[in-house]
Amino acid sequence: MDKKSKAPCKSNILETFRGARVLVTGGTGFVGQVLIEKLLRTCEIDKLYIIARPKNGMTEKERLEKIFDDHLYRRVKHEQPNCMSKVVLVKGDCEQRELGLSRDDHAVLVEEVNIIFHSAATVRFDAKLSTAFAINVLGTKYLLDMAREMPHLKAFVHISTAYSNCVIKEIHEQFYLPALRWTEVAQLIESLDQETIETITPIVLGDYPNTYSFTKSVTEDLIREESRGLPVGILRPSIVVSTASEPVVSWINNLYGAVGVVTGAALGLLKTMYCDSDMPADIVPVDMVINNAIAIAWDLAEHTSENKLPNTDIKTSKNEDKIPIFNYVSSIQNSITWGEFMRLNEVAIIYPSFKCIWYYCFQLNKHRFIHNIYIIFLHLLPAIFIDTGAKIIGKQPIMWKAYQKIHRFTDVIAYYSTQRWIFHNDNVQNLWRKMSPQDKVMFKFDITLLDWEVYLFSMIRGLRLYILQENFEHLKESSVRYKRLKYLHYTIVYSFRLLLLYAAYQIALHCWIAYKDVLLEVL
Repeated sequence: MDKKSKAPCKSNILETFRGARVLVTGGTGFVGQVLIEKLLRTCEIDKLYIIARPKNGMTEKERLEKIFDDHLYRRVKHEQPNCMSKVVLVKGDCEQRELGLSRDDHAVLVEEVNIIFHSAATVRFDAKLSTAFAINVLGTKYLLDMAREMPHLKAFVHISTAYSNCVIKEIHEQFYLPALRWTEVAQLIESLDQETIETITPIVLGDYPNTYSFTKSVTEDLIREESRGLPVGILRPSIVVSTASEPVVSWINNLYGAVGVVTGAALGLLKTMYCDSDMPADIVPVDMVINNAIAIAWDLAEHTSENKLPNTDIKTSKNEDKIPIFNYVSSIQNSITWGEFMRLNEVAIIYPSFKCIWYYCFQLNKHRFIHNIYIIFLHLLPAIFIDTGAKIIGKQPIMWKAYQKIHRFTDVIAYYSTQRWIFHNDNVQNLWRKMSPQDKVMFKFDITLLDWEVYLFSMIRGLRLYILQENFEHLKESSVRYKRLKYLHYTIVYSFRLLLLYAAYQIALHCWIAYKDVLLEVL
């Protein structure tokens, strides 16, 4: 027996983060929450500064307490009982000048912070241009200005989106100049009143589908110009959905994007979507996204001396060559189509919810005309019928308004589900290859390791637990109720088909009677 024992594999990422003082913006958001959990549970950091603001009648402290009470943080509280002592709440607002920080908080962050993760953004696609610009663009500008004052900064990871340049069909890991530079948009917003800005927003957006993708593009232009001398990297994830494995399987806390479609279909509310089933569904699990973000921070810290240019070079150097960009997508290495995505999600019928209003009968239609016909007969007419019944019995009608919101939501998704983008992710693949075996286990983000069938099966369970707030104790009762909806659904479907056949028969019969003599003569 060989007495020599193998030395434990080194984690380079842990070496970088051990004792680090990290600043996270957007920590109350979906991506931010998963990032915070991973940093506290795995990275052995010294302090975690979280910028948060009051919202919906809650103070920033109350919001943070509510977040840390979530199921997402049970594991870290068990494995790292003292983790909350590392968290430092900083009152601020990325929509405000200088991030809304007090002078003292600003000074502490400048002196203390080593690593920044900037995930704060408004993800509302219908946000006003002035609001989206203030948060997504100017918020980043103020953070870059503060980062430049930080003497110990090793890494600044900006979380963008793979669709920041969606007007281009082939997207490399590089900068693209927007139609309007960030300074031009800033001057436009500063010089016009709100009403005028809203009037000209479609003109400003041009081919961009919404203010979110437009301002994300403008933000990247800002970073290209304003981050000279800083160790900055940009992560561009595609459509971010439930966790794959960490800290729990299929955790989710929102109904944005693809998750909203799955939930609406599972509840029997959404029955049609304008979508090309052959187009790639470029979805990525949120825990793999943040693992990639942490690995990027490590890689940036490894090259901090190269990224931090002398002050004399700040205005003359070509900065875009020094800022790595990472397109974190699934369509290159592990592609799945929208048709496959929805087919695998039909497993929802195995775990029916008590909140289901109808049996699962969802269709993807790549032709807008057919989709609109489905909307009329499967959404609007039933909504009128149900709302009329509600009025008769003295209840508030809600279905028509609900479908108006649903149609606005699906129209936004349609832009991304009826087109194909060709992404390149060489930087992501190279980063994975340079990681140590230990880091590949602890910070897994290789999308080829994801089994879509297993993952999407688990997603349905996660939706039931974390979105619909239903456990599996009463699954038998909900299944019985769902079976009744199934019988009712098929009774109506086949009755309608029989009615159509009868109508066709009657039309054919009347045509035969009317034109019998003519037809016999011809024959």
